[in-house]
Amino acid sequence: MELETVNKLYLELSQIATAKTARELELEDLLTSARAIAERKGADVAWERFSERLQKAGIGFVTAKTFRVLPSDEA
Repeated sequence: MELETVNKLYLELSQIATAKTARELELEDLLTSARAIAERKGADVAWERFSERLQKAGIGFVTAKTFRVLPSDEA
């Protein structure tokens, strides 16, 4: 193969290898939505629709992590 052909193939491969998958894009969108919901303290949220979308993305509702208010948050 010529060097020019190899370089073109490498460029194509590098674009594919770094592209986000559809799942990554969906999860990123859900995280952005969750942050926006948190910023407005959950006001005006269609919780059932949001929950269904999370479930469809394969996100469960059981977690070992919690984000409860700590005494240091009260300051």
